[in-house]
Amino acid sequence: MGNKLYDSTARKKKETKKRGRKKRPFPVTGKTITAIVFLAALYAMLFGMVKKQNEIGDAFRKSYKEAEGNTFDKTAAGIASAETAINKSVVGKRKLIDIFGLFQVVLGRKEVEAGSKENYVYKMDNGQLTFAYPAFDVTQAVAQLKGLKTACDAQGTQLLYVQWPFKIDKYNNLLPHGKTDYANQNADRLLAGLKENQVAALDYREVLHERYGSGEAYSSLFFNTDHHWKTETAFEAYTDLLDYLNKNYGYGYDPRITDRDNFVFEHVEQCFTGSQANRTGKFYGGVDDFTYIYPAFETDYVWEKYGKTLKKLLKREGSFNETLFFEAVKEEPDIAKPYRDNCYFNGNPALVKITNNQVEKGRILFVCDSYSKPVVSFLSLAVHHLEFMDLRDFTKIRLVDYIEDQGFDMVIVAYNVSATKRSTKDFFRFGADPEG
Repeated sequence: MGNKLYDSTARKKKETKKRGRKKRPFPVTGKTITAIVFLAALYAMLFGMVKKQNEIGDAFRKSYKEAEGNTFDKTAAGIASAETAINKSVVGKRKLIDIFGLFQVVLGRKEVEAGSKENYVYKMDNGQLTFAYPAFDVTQAVAQLKGLKTACDAQGTQLLYVQWPFKIDKYNNLLPHGKTDYANQNADRLLAGLKENQVAALDYREVLHERYGSGEAYSSLFFNTDHHWKTETAFEAYTDLLDYLNKNYGYGYDPRITDRDNFVFEHVEQCFTGSQANRTGKFYGGVDDFTYIYPAFETDYVWEKYGKTLKKLLKREGSFNETLFFEAVKEEPDIAKPYRDNCYFNGNPALVKITNNQVEKGRILFVCDSYSKPVVSFLSLAVHHLEFMDLRDFTKIRLVDYIEDQGFDMVIVAYNVSATKRSTKDFFRFGADPEG
């Protein structure tokens, strides 16, 4: 009897406690809202693609049938057309990204996640967007540059490493929440290693720091929404580099080709969305102005684009604006678009060969990436033959062998400090023997 009473009392207390227990609401956090918005955008984009699947298939088949060449060429043409149809089929894709970015603004977020930590977008204290990078062991890069110098010395070819600057100032970290970016530290260790191994180097970060300091003037050298520097800054770097080559390597040049008055600076407002704004939308990152720069004087070029197998893909002859400058990129100036910087080279080619018929001397190989496209374009005004090479596309070709075959006067390796990271380690793959 006593046990039954105890059991009954305990059961009632348990039921009362259960009834009185409040259910915890689903936690609504910033990440939750971001996830919901992202999923809604994803479903909307997929729905748009499904609706247009017949159009995508038709675009592939039409281009495949009309294209000339072998099966590979025809397939490539089909894929290109299908990709265009896919991009058109994503209903409101840009607006969805803008809405996603607007939520980040509402939540006051200074960090926008991406698939990889290296692609996270951070809003700095000055409002500019940037990527940030972890520490990277530069030992292999130093060893490869040492070996490249040995190979260049054997050919009587000069080697120069140029360290381009980064949007995150070495002397003024503006990243949010005290976050540290290690790209400049990686570059410092790389340059120290080059000095120890007597590899010539120009640290352009120091040139800009001495000229502009670490405040607003420095920040104004870069796009707000992109990881590249402005074309005006690239033009300034070109004039500085040419002066450096003249003083240290005897590359004489006509001073008229560095006079700003002899160039067109075509400034277009609110027309460019950079790579970082493409991930966050215009409400989060804003829109940049863009300046197209090209010579106002007569020029005469042969411009050739090559693929990663060294097969010639395109040849253009004529003036600066008819060869390495692509006017089509300037279309629709009232619309904010990405890739306005493709006005130089029309993309990121594996290899470009530029012959200036108005200059008699100079054969320079510029090993670099998209960051150097405008600099190389301007530098071609001073050199008879100039080549642009992106090593990421040449997994089966050794740079040291290419140099031996081509007989360059000079090889310039030039990278932004963000090149010193794991995902771009191929930038420093020269096929060189560090021991010589």
